[in-house]
Amino acid sequence: MNTPGFTATDEEGWGRERISKCLYLMGDCEGLDQLADFALDDMREGGWCESELEPMLLPGYMVGSLLDRPRIKDHSGCGKILCCAYQTDETTYQTRHTEDECCCEFAEVQTTILVNVLAAGKVPLVIITDQLELEVVASDVYPYIALSHVCMSSLRTLIVILSLTSNLGADGLGNPNANALPKCQLRRLRAYINELYRIHDPSQWAHGRPVGFWMDTLCIPVAQSAKQYRREAIQLLGKTFKEASAALVLDRELEIVESFTASFMEVGLRIACSGWIKRLWTLQEASLSSEAHDAEKIYFQMADGPFLYQRYDPNRKLAWAMEKETTEISSEERTLLGDFGVMLELGARIPSVRTMRAKHEFRPSFYAIYSAIEYRSTSKPEDVPVCIASLMGLDLSAILSATTAEQRMATFYMTMQEIPSGVVWRHEPQKLNIPGFRWALTSITACNQNAYHGWESASCDPDGLHIRMAGFIFSHDDGNEPTPDEATLPRMTTILAEQTGAELQLHQFDPDSPDIPLYRNLALIFKPRDKMDEPPNSAVVVVEGTVERGEETEFVCKIVGLAHAVRSRQACDRVFRGNLTAPKQRWCIT
Repeated sequence: MNTPGFTATDEEGWGRERISKCLYLMGDCEGLDQLADFALDDMREGGWCESELEPMLLPGYMVGSLLDRPRIKDHSGCGKILCCAYQTDETTYQTRHTEDECCCEFAEVQTTILVNVLAAGKVPLVIITDQLELEVVASDVYPYIALSHVCMSSLRTLIVILSLTSNLGADGLGNPNANALPKCQLRRLRAYINELYRIHDPSQWAHGRPVGFWMDTLCIPVAQSAKQYRREAIQLLGKTFKEASAALVLDRELEIVESFTASFMEVGLRIACSGWIKRLWTLQEASLSSEAHDAEKIYFQMADGPFLYQRYDPNRKLAWAMEKETTEISSEERTLLGDFGVMLELGARIPSVRTMRAKHEFRPSFYAIYSAIEYRSTSKPEDVPVCIASLMGLDLSAILSATTAEQRMATFYMTMQEIPSGVVWRHEPQKLNIPGFRWALTSITACNQNAYHGWESASCDPDGLHIRMAGFIFSHDDGNEPTPDEATLPRMTTILAEQTGAELQLHQFDPDSPDIPLYRNLALIFKPRDKMDEPPNSAVVVVEGTVERGEETEFVCKIVGLAHAVRSRQACDRVFRGNLTAPKQRWCIT
């Protein structure tokens, strides 16, 4: 094959000939599942992470199994959704030199200089001198390159006050103790930055001006005395990447790939499975950088120089120019990209800012957010609302002021305001334990994507989640208290609507959930009819009060269980009577 990264042979079994014969056969085909199993086994043995394999389509298995993967990280402890290999312990973290035997001195940025620039509301930039020293300038003085690396951005919340610690690079480019890097690393970074600037903006390069750059390790102060300005630097992240001339991604695994001789599919597959794309904070950096000024300007540092990230272009001239050196696989790859889109997967993992912020009736913002962060991880769960709010262009001040991870999530939901009402019928147990937010998931990815797709929006405020849905209010007789054996709602029972005489059989959804007490003010909230294909379709709630909203009454309630209501098929021992509510009854779920 024309790409050095491929290791396929003409031997029997899983090799070039068998791949080339099967690439077009993406439908039902005898033996295709077995081939996929062979490919997966090869990839696992080759050090691929389970979280990389989970979202990959069949063509990815076929081509990915032919790629060499450097064993930079151990993925044996990773799951199908999240990669744990890049989690970093800041207590044992060590900044790396370019070579293990190197012991050169560090160059440091003074905290007071960073603070002075941030105090003026500007982004601090760094220039590396010929002597490998560091100079700080403001963003309005120089054009600059923003560096994005495999980082552990830990915006740590302390019990008493907010403390934003430094970003720790899982590839060794972080520093938890000082805004400093070894001079060997600075020499390498200066070469990368100069080469990128020469390619990206040759007119500016011709003027011979020094190139400024932004990097979290050097430009976000880590000293304890600068806590206030660390917060300021975090709030400027959106501005930092949006206004950069270009962004350069640094990932150790990508830096050993020869991009010029690699097919577009290989480069895309390697980026999609890189450590960089698995981290939460790189989402914001990539999305803002790829669309600023209506131009794609995010580059990936490869072994042969910076590679400009672009959404798939079938006419891209790279390996295709070397027709005599290409093989039958090259032409097959074009079809694979067009039909299945390895780059479409990349597009979902690196969504545009417009996609994240767009308002669509049946694709709310939460749907795009989920797609973008589903396979991304962070060492600090409390970072998630900060990162997403920043990317959405929302005010970060209230979120950063929250003192616990749960309060951050609650503040995030209020900042978003519009929440897909599908979260009401999710049975995931991890909910916030805060009044007004007991319906809210502790993590956006705690439930599947269906909770955020195609649902009417609900509104969120400190009182709770406000929705308009049909419901059922249980009747009760004040003179007849339930006996002890009747004190809980049966696992299967019948409910009777007194206005219409219609009967529904009610099944509690989760057999392992605790029994629901027969509260005297029990009610059901129903999914809209076109959503009743997937159980559960009823939220069992306790009405705690009412609020008058003009001429309408809003029921204030809390969710105590989930159930599935279907047309009555068999008689049940107990029948509960009640009244249907208006089709658009107001509910406030606390």
